[in-house]
Amino acid sequence: MRAKIVTTLLIYVLSSTAVTAQTIEQQLQQMLTSDLVSHINSKGDPQRGAIVFYQSFLSCSKCHDESQGKRSLGPMLTRYDKKPTDEFLIEALLDPSKSIRSGYETVVVLLNDGTQVTGVLESKSKIEIVLKDISRPGGVRTFPLADIDELQTVKTSIMPQGQVNQLASKQQFYDLMKYLF
Repeated sequence: MRAKIVTTLLIYVLSSTAVTAQTIEQQLQQMLTSDLVSHINSKGDPQRGAIVFYQSFLSCSKCHDESQGKRSLGPMLTRYDKKPTDEFLIEALLDPSKSIRSGYETVVVLLNDGTQVTGVLESKSKIEIVLKDISRPGGVRTFPLADIDELQTVKTSIMPQGQVNQLASKQQFYDLMKYLF
């Protein structure tokens, strides 16, 4: 009888722990943005944040590459024409598709041969379009308009939702954001 009670209690504890386990993203999304800003400003370290930004597994620097300039898949995050608010930067990382900066919208091109290509529109003329290639940051692909069956802008950011879950801790989030602030 005692073994059955202990087993039942153990199963309950393990199952309730599993249910309440949250990702870093979920933990951060439950906080008020003003509290996040406060934590970032008081606990974040911009030098550690720079290290996080340039880690290859996160891809921050691949898509927001300062050396690519206008060819970058995502907007520059350390230099701005008009600096976004801290709250906007937090929201952009936690919910990348909520507000996509103009000029960085995702487009899907369906070619006449049935091939589908996704990228960021760099330019469009009367004869062709040029896409920033998501498979090769810094690269572009050019398509004659005659080869295009359909061109559609989608409301989903190229930046994947949940990217913050690749961080080891909320502290890394605070550090990264302090670097970007």
